[in-house]
Amino acid sequence: MSDKSKESPPPNHCGHDDMYCKVLSAFLALSSYLIFQIIDITSRHYAVAFKIPIHNIGIFFDKLFSLRVLLILAGNMIEYGIFHAAGADRDTGDGDKNKGKRVRRYIAVTAFAGLFCVRVWFLAGLYFSKELGYHAYVSLSFEGFPFGISDSAFMPLIAQYMSVVAIMFNMTRIFIFVVQFILDRIWYDNPLLMIKIQAWICVLFTGCSVFLWYYFNFVIKDHTFKPPKIENAKEPEIKKQEYEEIEINDAESIFDMLIDLCFSPDEKKEKEKQKVNQQSKKSDCNALCQDCKKRVGKDGIFTLISPLMMYWCLNPYMTFLFPGTVPYALLKRDKCHRINMFIPIFDNLGTLTLFFIDNFGKLFPCWSWHYDLFLLLLVPFPIIFVFALMAMHSRVSAARKIISNRTRVGAMTLVMYFSNSFCTPLHYIGMAKYSFRGNPYGFTIQGLQKVIGGIARSFWAKVSVGYSVTRISLGYHLPKFRPNHRMSKSNLGWYIFRQTFRKTWADFKGDFVLDMKKYL
Repeated sequence: MSDKSKESPPPNHCGHDDMYCKVLSAFLALSSYLIFQIIDITSRHYAVAFKIPIHNIGIFFDKLFSLRVLLILAGNMIEYGIFHAAGADRDTGDGDKNKGKRVRRYIAVTAFAGLFCVRVWFLAGLYFSKELGYHAYVSLSFEGFPFGISDSAFMPLIAQYMSVVAIMFNMTRIFIFVVQFILDRIWYDNPLLMIKIQAWICVLFTGCSVFLWYYFNFVIKDHTFKPPKIENAKEPEIKKQEYEEIEINDAESIFDMLIDLCFSPDEKKEKEKQKVNQQSKKSDCNALCQDCKKRVGKDGIFTLISPLMMYWCLNPYMTFLFPGTVPYALLKRDKCHRINMFIPIFDNLGTLTLFFIDNFGKLFPCWSWHYDLFLLLLVPFPIIFVFALMAMHSRVSAARKIISNRTRVGAMTLVMYFSNSFCTPLHYIGMAKYSFRGNPYGFTIQGLQKVIGGIARSFWAKVSVGYSVTRISLGYHLPKFRPNHRMSKSNLGWYIFRQTFRKTWADFKGDFVLDMKKYL
C-alpha cells in the first residue's frame, strides 16, 4: 500500500510547460468563437447580402444578439444543472471531487458536436434558403444553445489555460480581420460569396475541433478525471490515526481540568470554535492557494470582488451600446464597416498584455492590488453612454457633432473595445484562477456567475432592442434625426423610458414566435 502511495504522478501528456494542451485549447477556442466574431466584424456585409432596411440594421443585430444570448443562457443553465446533479466539485465523503467533471466532459464533447451540426445548417441555408435574412437570424440565434452548453463546460475544463483562451477569443478577431481584408480586396461587391467562404471555414474548423476536444478530454487528460483510488484505500488507516491522535490530545489530566474551570462558558465555546477552524483551514485550498497567501497575503472569496466588478460594471454599457447604438445609430453602414475592421486590433491590446504577464511573469497566479487598478478603464463607459444619447436626443452642439462623424464615432467605439480588452479577460482569468487554485466551491461559483451574468446580459440586450425601436419610431435616426413629435423634454424622457421597457417586453414575447420578418 505504501509503495503505491509513493508512486510518481502521471507523466505530463501535454508536453513541456503544457505546450500541447495550450495549443489545443487555443484552436478549440478559435473554432468555438468564430461565428460570434464574424458577425461583429462583417456585419456590413450581412446587412447588404440579406437586404436589411437601412434603418433596421441596428434592430436586426440587436434582436439577433439578444435571442442568441437568451439561448446561450438556457444552455449555461442546463449544463450547470447537470453538473450539480452529478456531484459538482463537492466532496460527498468518499474524497472524490471529480464526479461533476467526469460528466462535464461528456456534455462538452456532445455540445461541440451539436455546434457543428447547427453551423452546417447555417451553411446549407446560404445555398438553398429563399429568405436569407430570416434564415440567418434563426440559425445563428439557435447556434447559441449548443454554444451555451459547450462554453459552460469548456471554461472549467481548461481553467489552467484561461489566459490562452482569453487571448484566442480576441485573436479570432485578428484571424477574421485578415481573412476579411483579403476577401474585401477581391469580392467586396459580392458580400454573399464572402459570407459563404467564412461559413465554410467555420464548419471545417468546428468539425476538426470535435475530434480534438474528444482527444483532449478522453486521451490526454483522462487521468485527471479518475477517482482518487489510492487515497480512498488509505482513508480508513488515516482516519484511525486521526482518531488516536484526538483521543491522546483530548485526554485531560487533573491539571488540565483545573485550568478549564478558570474559563467561562463563552470562552470555552470560542476556544472550541478556534480548534474547529484550525482543522478546517488545513483542507480549504491546495498548494497554489497556500502559496498565494504567503506571497500576496490573501486568497479566498474576497479576491473575486474585482473580477466580478469588471464584469458587472462593463457589461451593461457594452451590451446596450454595441452595435445597435454605437456605431450603427450614429454612422452610415459602409463607414461602420471600416471601424469594425479596426476593432480586432484594439480588442487585442489588453489581451496580449495579460497573456505575456501570465506566461512570463510570476505574479498572475495570485490576484493582487495591481490588477485592481484596471478598474480605472471603466471610467470612459458612462461618458460615452451619455454623449451617445445626447447626440441623438439633444441640441447640444458638442454632442451633435458626433453624428455622421467617422472619427468621433470610431474613437468612441475603439475606446470601448480598448477598455474591454483588459477588463473582460481579467474577469474570466480571475474567476478561473480562483477555481484552479483549489479555493472552496471555485467551479460552483464560476458556473453560478456564468448563469447570473447571462441573465443580466440577455436583459440589457433586450433593453437595447426596446430602445432602438422606440428611438426610430420617434424619428431619431439617420440621416437627419428629425423628431416627429411635439412633446416637452421632460415628457419625452419619461415617454422614451416607459416605451423602451414596453417594447423590451413585447420583443421578449416576440422572440418565442421569431418575429424578425417585420423588420426585413
